[in-house]
Parts: sequence; C-alpha cells; structure tokens
Amino acid sequence: NDKSGFGFKMLQKMGWSEDKGLGKDETGIVTSIKIKKRENGLGLGGEEEIDAAGNKGWSSTVSSFNSVLELLKETYATGGSEKKKRKPTKSISV
Repeated sequence: NDKSGFGFKMLQKMGWSEDKGLGKDETGIVTSIKIKKRENGLGLGGEEEIDAAGNKGWSSTVSSFNSVLELLKETYATGGSEKKKRKPTKSISV
C-alpha cells in the first residue's frame, strides 16, 4: 500500500481511514484494487502470447491469417485456372 499517493491522501482528507470500507455507509471494499501493467500496444483485456520459439503473438497472428486466407479461397474459388472472357468493347468514331 502506497500511503504517499494522491488517492490515499485525498481519501484521508475526506474522512476515510484504512480500517473503513468505501462508500456512504462504509460497507464498500477495504483493500486496494490491484493493477497489472500491460505490454505496450496490447489492448485492454489482451494477454501476451509467447510461442515455443519465444515469438510474441506470432502463433495467433499466423493462425488468424490462415483462417482468413481459407475463407477467401472458399469465397472466391474459380474451380481452376479458367479466365472469364470479356465482351469486346465497341469503339465509337466521331
């Protein structure tokens, strides 16, 4: 518990003491909220993933990419190397 912090001092000025709970009826939490520092660039609620080779997040990136690639293959599969023929455009002379 950091007793030199801004929040601790502010609560004491408002009448709170360490053995009391928070709130009007002093029935709220007594212990402080624990924080956990996130990795830079990691979204809220995200957890850092390290694979067996020590790569951060690489496994999930590759698996996400592969699933998108499979979806694209299913959606845009042409059934071979057939190309659609275009209709010739007519040129207009003035």
